Amino acid sequence: MFFVGGIIFLVGGLFMKKKIIIAVSVIVCISLVVTGSLVGYSKQKKDVVKGDFEWVDNGDIEIIRQRIAQEKFDKDLDVTDLMADFNFEDGSFNSVDYESDKKDTWHPADHLKNLVKLQIACNTPENKFYQDEQVKKAVLLGANYWAEKDFYCDWNGWWNDIGVGQYLPDILLYGIEGIDPAVKQKLVDNIKKNDLEKILKFP
Repeated sequence: MFFVGGIIFLVGGLFMKKKIIIAVSVIVCISLVVTGSLVGYSKQKKDVVKGDFEWVDNGDIEIIRQRIAQEKFDKDLDVTDLMADFNFEDGSFNSVDYESDKKDTWHPADHLKNLVKLQIACNTPENKFYQDEQVKKAVLLGANYWAEKDFYCDWNGWWNDIGVGQYLPDILLYGIEGIDPAVKQKLVDNIKKNDLEKILKFP
């Protein structure tokens, strides 16, 4: 508890609210994987030995996760068009240009942006898509697609250092029902590749 509290205190003293949420989201996602307590998995309290210290899962991480998740709830978010655009055969979005060589933006990132919206809609209690099975399936297939393709921007390192790290934590924050542990770990490793210091400095 003191470890988590100390991190939040230090981050809170240095950065604005938005940056705190991003930083804590990253920390929480990685911590949840370490403790094995992401939504959809066992929430039984247990001790996990990592390195030279003993991590005691006393429930604090889950409380923090719930509070961050609630901050992002949007009861009016309509994902009808996103669901119509989703390809259930391979987990991609038909409108996303994954192979684009245009340098106006990195288009594969739209995949992650869309998954964040689906997660928020599916997990907001007052949203009409709350706990919608088709939306859950789309999130699972979409996460698998991203992990399988392992997208990398070779012309703008910002996306690799910062951009991806702003979206993946929000996707994992709500848990992904039915996700293979190996896929989940690959997404978390993808977050770890990001430069947290750069993410926090970005407006």
